[in-house]
Amino acid sequence: MNDNFLMIDNNFFIPSEKTGHTIFKRIGHEGFTLYTYFQLQTKKDNRARTTLKIIHNDFKNVKGFKDIRTLKRFILNLKTNKFIKCEELSENTKANDVLVISVRKPKYKNGFSMISNNLFLNEVETINTLGFGLYCLLFKNHNTTYGDGVQGGFASCTEEYMSLILDTGITQVKKTLKILEQRKLIQIIHQKPNTTIDKYGNQIIQYFPNHYIVYAKIYPDNKYFIHKSNKE
Repeated sequence: MNDNFLMIDNNFFIPSEKTGHTIFKRIGHEGFTLYTYFQLQTKKDNRARTTLKIIHNDFKNVKGFKDIRTLKRFILNLKTNKFIKCEELSENTKANDVLVISVRKPKYKNGFSMISNNLFLNEVETINTLGFGLYCLLFKNHNTTYGDGVQGGFASCTEEYMSLILDTGITQVKKTLKILEQRKLIQIIHQKPNTTIDKYGNQIIQYFPNHYIVYAKIYPDNKYFIHKSNKE
């Protein structure tokens, strides 16, 4: 696996045909971010030797991980859902107990997105776990052929769609989109509604999803852009 980027399985963002829910319904954006963290930790060696205290120290400034007990609950949920293996981890695990963690390898049946390691390391404390999940969703949905591909395309998603995929509230989605834009990770292009009059003289207002440009998807000078030579 290349050292410069993480391969984020697109299957995270595809609803189940049976339930209509995504994996986020089971593990949340906190679990998704922790799973990505463990992917990063196990890139060179298929296992990570660590403790809850060490992990919590890495996440102490990330919203949602206020204490080790909360962190342990998220990691146990990843184990229950078979995203990680760790024989040493249980409800009775103490903060300094040694854990040997391995990650379930994705099959990438629906493809993957290449997200810079540095984006994860540099931005998660600011954009938090919802922001990381939302960023990955927009990165996946950014189609470089939209708009005839002249400007590198964009993602076209409703806030309701993002809320459904990430299993979170629309208000939180709105707030987090602003944070991503403030961090210059995305650009939001607001779409104006279209007003027409039907044959009965009634005013019809048609609303369109905003467009989102993910800078690292299309701009080679962006610090989180994955260059072709790094993809091999």
